[in-house]
Amino acid sequence: MTKLPIINFKSMGSVLRNLGFSAIRQKGSHLFYKHADGKTTTVPNHPNRDLARPLIREILREIEISVEEFRNLINKSSYIQVIIILNLALTRDLHPMENPK
Repeated sequence: MTKLPIINFKSMGSVLRNLGFSAIRQKGSHLFYKHADGKTTTVPNHPNRDLARPLIREILREIEISVEEFRNLINKSSYIQVIIILNLALTRDLHPMENPK
């Protein structure tokens, strides 16, 4: 069995959005995600805490993807986030904000 990576709520939300899920409601600190094909899952949003491996495995079972697919999605999400950050930094370098003195 492949070791499951531990991630936080923000990363899991990014993976779910990349798969076409959308957050449709919230109760307390738990967000309920739904896909157009009817798949659903709930993810807790506890600040400064990672999701436990058993919970991640349960979410993967509910959304019907394998651990390998999940790893690929995490890498893709991380890659996209790095590209966005680099683009923002480049844009700021090309168009620096004027600092009034």
